[in-house]
Amino acid sequence: MKIFSVLLANLCLLGLLQSCKMEHPQGTFGSDIEQVKNYLQPQILQSEDAMVAVLGEYQGRVLTSSSKGLAGRSYGWFNRSMLTPETTAEAYFNMAGECRLWFGPESGKFSLFYDPGVEQNHENIRLPSDLGKVYFTLTQKTDTSVTYSGRLQFTNYSGQLFTLDVERRIRIFSTYELKKYLTIAFPKEVSCVGYKVYTQITNRGETDWSRETGLLSIWDISTFPPSEKTTVVLPIKPGSHPEQLYFTQPGSNRFRVEDSVIYYKGDGNFLNKLGVLSEGAKNTIGSYALETGVLTVVRYQLGGDTLYVNSQWGEQENPYKGEAVNVFNDGKMGEVGPFGPFYELETSSSARELKVGESHWHEHAVFHFEGDPENLDKLSKRLLGVKLGQIIGAL
Repeated sequence: MKIFSVLLANLCLLGLLQSCKMEHPQGTFGSDIEQVKNYLQPQILQSEDAMVAVLGEYQGRVLTSSSKGLAGRSYGWFNRSMLTPETTAEAYFNMAGECRLWFGPESGKFSLFYDPGVEQNHENIRLPSDLGKVYFTLTQKTDTSVTYSGRLQFTNYSGQLFTLDVERRIRIFSTYELKKYLTIAFPKEVSCVGYKVYTQITNRGETDWSRETGLLSIWDISTFPPSEKTTVVLPIKPGSHPEQLYFTQPGSNRFRVEDSVIYYKGDGNFLNKLGVLSEGAKNTIGSYALETGVLTVVRYQLGGDTLYVNSQWGEQENPYKGEAVNVFNDGKMGEVGPFGPFYELETSSSARELKVGESHWHEHAVFHFEGDPENLDKLSKRLLGVKLGQIIGAL
C-alpha cells in the first residue's frame, strides 16, 4: 500500500509538471487562447501548424492567428485588458481583433456613423448601433471553416433605412492551398498561416437601394500590434497618385509615395489614416516588422466596379469617389487617442444598388510569414512588388 501511495504521488507530481509546461509565454497564440477561454468561446480552426481563433458570435470576427501552433506568435491585436469578470458581453464588440466587420461610409451625407442632423465631428461620431449589439449565429462548421449569419439594420445620415442579411464565412488555408491561392512557392522552413473571410450581404428591406439615398460598402478591418520598425506597403498603379490623408498631416519620415508604391509607418505612435482611391489601388497590401521578422499580406476582392463610398471628413464633391484600401495608425491627436496602440490594414468592397433580395459580397484574405530574410525577400517581391531592403530603408 505504501508503494502504491508513493507511485500515485509521483504520478500526480509528473502531471503537475506537465501541466506547467503547457502554459505558454505571453505573446503566444496559446497564451491568448488560454486567457480568452476564461470569458469567451473561441472557435479554433487548424491546418497543420497554422491556427486561427474566431469569435463568430461577434459578427464573424477573427481574433488572432498563429503559424506555429499554440507556441507560435499571436499575430492579431485585440484589447486584452478587457478580459476581466467586469466586462459585459456587449463590450467585447469593441475589443478589435485581426479581422472585424464594419460597413461604410464613415462620413459624408450618407454616413452610418452619425445621427441625422448632427455636426460631423470627433465628439458626435459613434459606432452604428447594430455593430455593437447584434450577435451572429453559427450556421455551418468544419475543421477548417465556420460560417455565421445575422440580420443588421442601419439608418444613414440622410435618413435611409437599410435592412440586410449578412453571411460571414472564415476558412483557413492548408499550405498547399495557400501557395495555390497566392501563386507562390517557398520552402518548408518558412512558417505560414493564411485564411479567407468571405462576406455576403442581401437587401432584406422593403425598397431597392439607390445611389440617390445612399449605398453601403463591406468594410474589413485587420488590427495588428505596432512596432517602431513596422512599415506598411501599399502597391498602387503607376502614376495614379490615389492617396488621401485623414486627421493629421504626417511628415516625410512617416509616409513616402513613389511611382508604384506607398510606404507608411505602422508604429502606433501618431494618429493618422491614409486611403488609396479604388482607381489607383491594387488587390494586395501588406507590412513588414523588422523586430519580429513577420511579413504580413492582405489580398482582397478588387473588381471593375466604379462606385466606392467616400468616407473623407468634411465637404465631399462625389460621395462615390472613395477608397478601396486604408491604413490606420493609432496615436494621440489632442484629447483623442491612443486607443491601443495598434495599426490597421483595411479593405472595402464596392457599393452597389441592390434591389430587394439581391446580394453583394467581399473577400478579404490575411497571410503571415516567418522565415529567413532571403525567403521572405522573395515573397515580398512576388506579392508586394518590393524587396525587404526597400521596405526597411523606405522610412
